[in-house]
Amino acid sequence: MTRILKAGKVKRKKGLSPAKKAEKRFKKMKKRLWKLFSLWVRMREADSFGMSPCISCGKKFHFKNMNAGHFIHGTWTKVTGFDSRNVWAQCVFCNLGLGGNQAKYADALREKIGQDGIDALFELRHQIWKPTHQEIEGMVKEYEEKLKGLCPQS
Repeated sequence: MTRILKAGKVKRKKGLSPAKKAEKRFKKMKKRLWKLFSLWVRMREADSFGMSPCISCGKKFHFKNMNAGHFIHGTWTKVTGFDSRNVWAQCVFCNLGLGGNQAKYADALREKIGQDGIDALFELRHQIWKPTHQEIEGMVKEYEEKLKGLCPQS
């Protein structure tokens, strides 16, 4: 909001515009979604002690010490970024140290979702995803519910 002062000077009211506030809320919601999705990915195959196998090397680590590693590297703008077939628990060394350890990731993924599933992911990799605030909110609720049934966050 602006206010005109003497001599034609304009004084802007401090604070964010409604559009900026909405954008800020949307970014916060997206961060929350990634946090929940990542936690679910790392916990979905965890045992009762919270130990989860790395998709690439097979070693077990506590889910808190793992990453949610993408087979097809995704971003917020790609459909595969939040596709549960594309994101699996991965140890930090395989994900970051070995650049995803893609050859072993592919072998393990083929066992989990089959070659047809991998082919489907490759077909989706260039599709753009522009979620609405309502879609993000719905996904947040979905992953909050999914996390309720998994092992405790010890």
